Amino acid sequence: MSNIIQLLEKMGSDASLQNQQQLNNTINQADINVELKQALMAKDTDKLNRHIENYPETVCILIVKPDDAPDEQPEPEQTPEESKLIAHG
Repeated sequence: MSNIIQLLEKMGSDASLQNQQQLNNTINQADINVELKQALMAKDTDKLNRHIENYPETVCILIVKPDDAPDEQPEPEQTPEESKLIAHG
């Protein structure tokens, strides 16, 4: 299965594969089965999806802290009663 994923990655990142002849040559040389090659050449996404539908879905979550956000959370304000308890301990 990783061969088809590698080929799809190459197709998406290699600008020379915008040329149909280059694309066909790359697909023909790939180490994938004939059905996948036919689906790619025909741009048949349904057939391609059926062949790779059991491939595990990958999800990426990126959390970015804004530059103007404080580095630490402010401490909650204490009530006067809590301050006395802390001071007298």
